[in-house]
Amino acid sequence: MSTIEDKNKAIVREAFDTLFNKRDYAAAERFWSPEYIQHSASALTRMK
Repeated sequence: MSTIEDKNKAIVREAFDTLFNKRDYAAAERFWSPEYIQHSASALTRMK
């Protein structure tokens, strides 16, 4: 049986795989809100 934590982990893995490995930025937009705030000083704040 799959727990909610397992489902959440699968979503996060898919999101990071889509963005960082596949570099499919258009598909990755479905995982991040346009209002997402990046807290890394070396990264852009918005997806746009």
